[in-house]
Formats: sequence, structure tokens, C-alpha cells
Amino acid sequence: MKGYAKNLGIEFIKIDSNISDLLKWDFLHTHVPRNTSAILLFQKLFAKYYYSSSYRYEDTNIGPHYNIALADPAAVHLLSTETLECISVGCQYSRVEKTKRITKLPDVNHWLNVCASANSDGRNCSVCWKCCRTLLTLEILGILEDFKHVFDLKKWRSVKNRYLKKVLEDKTDQYVTEIREYANLVDYHFKPWHLVASKIYVHMVGYPFKPWKVIPSKIYKFVTAALKKEQISDSLVH
Repeated sequence: MKGYAKNLGIEFIKIDSNISDLLKWDFLHTHVPRNTSAILLFQKLFAKYYYSSSYRYEDTNIGPHYNIALADPAAVHLLSTETLECISVGCQYSRVEKTKRITKLPDVNHWLNVCASANSDGRNCSVCWKCCRTLLTLEILGILEDFKHVFDLKKWRSVKNRYLKKVLEDKTDQYVTEIREYANLVDYHFKPWHLVASKIYVHMVGYPFKPWKVIPSKIYKFVTAALKKEQISDSLVH
């Protein structure tokens, strides 16, 4: 981030905190006040704090939930003071739309970092849930190769099939729902064996059995072979 700010001619202020050592609550339960607390500490330097929303307006909710971000439009401004205005921004866009907009920024393909488990050198790990979500979005947008400087595309292709199973069948994750919706919008087609594999995935989750014991062996072997062949093919091409 420091390098990107320098490229844009923007002053960069690095903040380090031990708040996680003191506040033992889960990050998803507390990230809005956690992050805003850093700005409140320096509120004499800022008049407005724009806090990027996590969800679209239509997906937000006020009520019991593990993720405080669902209440962003109603909650973020409550942290404002007499001299600092806290503003939730971006609820008009889905996560896919935000990714698309960000790719238009100058040199972003050399600086983008979304990783939830970043390597020590600051690169994206390319296999965590945040990296996978972003990489599949970039692939659907048709600009995946443009980001080879910040992602390890070989690692991504090694986990892509597994992630696609989740994307095609998980109805509880709003972010992957947005990916499916956008894929349909731009007529992006998933492979037939990905669709079958997602069904296998659903039957496997939460059950202590081996899939080849309950799914017809010919179907299971065909899907497994197709997925493996595709992974090898990707490695050879790229």
C-alpha cells in the first residue's frame, strides 16, 4: 500500500495496533469499530472517513448476525464525532462490481492485495477464500492474466476446481451468489463437469462417507478425470 500511495502522490500513514491482544472478540463481529478506532485516534487530521461497505443495500440487515458489516449503512455514521464524519460507501455496488471498478485504477495490477493470509513478502497467497473469490471474478471479467504480477496463477489453478464447487452450490455466501449472478449476466459458462462436481460436493459436505461409495462409480470417475485433465491442461498452457 505504501508503494501505491507513493505512485499516486498520496501521503501514507502506517498504523500498528495491539487491539487484537486486548479485544478477544471475533474480527467479523467487531471490524467496523476496530478499524474506525484507528481513524478516531487521528481525527484531528481528518474531516471525513469513508468506510468501504461489504454488502449491497438490498443484502444489508439490522439484527442478530455474526457479521457486523450487514448493518454498515445504519451503523458506521454512529461512530462520527463533532469533528470527524464516518461514512459508509459502496453499498450501491456488488463485490464483483467493485472489483471491476478497481481494475480501472492506474497500475492496480501491480499493487492489488486482497489476501486474508498474506505471505511475508506481501504477495497474495492465491489460495485463500479472498484470493479465490477475486481470482475467479478477474477470470470472468477476462483480465486474469493482467494480474499475474500480484497473484500466483499456478497456485490458483491448483485450487480452482475445488473453489468452483463451492461457488456453484453454496447458497449461503452472498459473495459467491454475486459471482454466479454476474457470470449469468455476461454469459460466462462453467464446464459441465464443474456443475456435476458441485452436486457431488453438496452430498459430501458434513457426511462421514466416501463419495465413491454413494455416487455411481462411472460418474464419479468421469468427473474426477475431467477435473484432473483440465487442471493439467491449464498448467501446460500457462
